[in-house]
Amino acid sequence: MSIKISKLHRSNVVRVEYLAGSVTAADLAEHRARVVEILSESGFRKVLVCTESLVRFPPPLTALEHNEGLAAHDVLSAARFAVVCKDIGEDERYLEDSAINRGLELKCFTSEREALNWLD
Repeated sequence: MSIKISKLHRSNVVRVEYLAGSVTAADLAEHRARVVEILSESGFRKVLVCTESLVRFPPPLTALEHNEGLAAHDVLSAARFAVVCKDIGEDERYLEDSAINRGLELKCFTSEREALNWLD
């Protein structure tokens, strides 16, 4: 699974864009490592994750494991995550709930503008 990572310097946000396809637990682990690297070097603590191109949102178990990985890392657990989705259904709400239950700041949106406003 390919992703594109960029820095939005005006708002001190790391933007992670998932390109068309599906995402696996192994992909998410690799992506977490790349985001840690960028957050560590930049000092940013806000992450915008754009998932609209995914064929399918990760299933609940994968989302749970991903959130456990976020919470277990000092850099990631200190960050705030806004996730932009095609629509918000059960899987997206589960991602939010499992993040909150692990002490993470994560919220799903259907608009990048709303997500960026929340990150500010």
